[in-house]
Amino acid sequence: MNRLPLAALAASLLAGCASTPQLQSAPATTPTRIDGSDTDWQTDLQPVEGQTGLSLGVRNDGAALYAVAVVRGEQQVRQALAGGLTLWLDPDGGKAQAYGVRFPVVQRERGARPDPSASSADRLAASTRDLELLRDGEATGALLPASSASGPQAAASVQSGVLVVEYRIPLGDGATALDAAGAEAIGLGLTTPERERPEGAARGGRGGRGGGGMRGGGGRGGRGGGRPGGDRAERPQPLDVWVRVALAD
Repeated sequence: MNRLPLAALAASLLAGCASTPQLQSAPATTPTRIDGSDTDWQTDLQPVEGQTGLSLGVRNDGAALYAVAVVRGEQQVRQALAGGLTLWLDPDGGKAQAYGVRFPVVQRERGARPDPSASSADRLAASTRDLELLRDGEATGALLPASSASGPQAAASVQSGVLVVEYRIPLGDGATALDAAGAEAIGLGLTTPERERPEGAARGGRGGRGGGGMRGGGGRGGRGGGRPGGDRAERPQPLDVWVRVALAD
């Protein structure tokens, strides 16, 4: 009588484990130069299951965790350059935003739109001098040099529309380090921020309507072809990917 419930429970647990892609970290036996290139990552790059155009590589030793993200999706590259890309790490192997590095760091006034005339290279050059450290899902207010010798490091490049971001995260109990002592696996996430809604735009793709609330003519008259929810359907979703990384011994 108990076999069916137990079988269903086991299947549920297996499905839960399978829902998070698994990656294996490689031992960092040779120095990894953080220069925004994936040239020395070719043997360790792994496509992320269920994510078209996204590959990750991870290495570790006793002192640091090294990671590279290669983003090929046009919309995802645009999102990362326009709003920044955040690397999240959970030393418990889950999806907690325990430690984060936002890079590139895009700083502009709220509501301001990126300069459409700026090239990807120009945007990247202006946003890769520093990185932002985050703890417990929140910004710490700490902007650190991206090439710091002792703290976290990051570098990025865009070539032929492909974004490559490299990271070095120090391990330990220091103020800017990830405390992963004793961990056999960590959670690693990559996110881009929600796209800001322009001021005055209504929800559900109805921007531009007057405040009178008159629909008129069955909702078709003079609305320029905008259909309910049309803008929402076309708006690209922010990147929100998590993998579980088994650390190298």
